[in-house]
Amino acid sequence: TGYTLQLEPTDIVDIETLVRACGIKHVIKVNPNDMGKMRDAFKKAMSFSEPSVIITRWPCALKKFSKEDKQEFKNLFTEKYRVDGEMCIGCKQCTRTGCPAISFSNKYKVSKISKDQCVGCGVCQQVCPAQAIGKVER
Repeated sequence: TGYTLQLEPTDIVDIETLVRACGIKHVIKVNPNDMGKMRDAFKKAMSFSEPSVIITRWPCALKKFSKEDKQEFKNLFTEKYRVDGEMCIGCKQCTRTGCPAISFSNKYKVSKISKDQCVGCGVCQQVCPAQAIGKVER
């Protein structure tokens, strides 16, 4: 993170440099919120006959973003998402992402996204087979 537990600036370890220093030739960097690119990265990494490493680059949604985060990642979770209850088929794929903003109503058999907890990563939208999840219009 570049900060100690006491929030004082410190050195940042460059993971890619460290991995390459260990002799790994195949290093793939990817945004973990892009499910398609993650899937492609896994396929590529598994295709090598020697070790490979996937490095995900995106700040944790649960931490306070530092000025460095804001400089490196321009669109830090600027959107919010919602479930269209009419389109939701109750498959619970979105709940399997582990997102704390998503809940499922057993009574109505639909998912719901808390607007106060949604950080806007978009993973839920990518996994929804019914395309029932969309961005909240501002």
